[in-house]
Amino acid sequence: MVDMHTAEPRTEDWILEAGRRLGPTTADITRLTKTVVDTARRLSQSRDELATDDGLVVVTDRVVRRLILLAVRSALGRRVVEVSVRIAEGEAVGVTLGLVGQYADDLQTVAVQARAAIEALLADVLGEEHAAKVSAAIDVHWADLE
Repeated sequence: MVDMHTAEPRTEDWILEAGRRLGPTTADITRLTKTVVDTARRLSQSRDELATDDGLVVVTDRVVRRLILLAVRSALGRRVVEVSVRIAEGEAVGVTLGLVGQYADDLQTVAVQARAAIEALLADVLGEEHAAKVSAAIDVHWADLE
């Protein structure tokens, strides 16, 4: 037992030292690995500039993918598992959308609603002329049902 009157005041340095000796926990390693993988994935994704009706407006496919994801999720309330923009010579030529539907959904109706949300977004972002070219090539597929 330590006599509190004669002992020198000590900090919790021994706890910090023990933590250093133990090293990182499995949860720490998992969290770090996920962060590194997510960052690498994000950095490796293409960032091609897309043609717009207004030459002064610059937008990348990465921004368009993110906006599509948000627009579809907001309009339909469905989970989006894939958004890709097909590009040829700096122009968007198509969109692929992967959705998770619900068993009660009329899948054809939900796909039409998704296409409408994407078409409206593309008209705002790319302009009417460029959006019209892409609108004919919006593919919706069902990744899963919940």
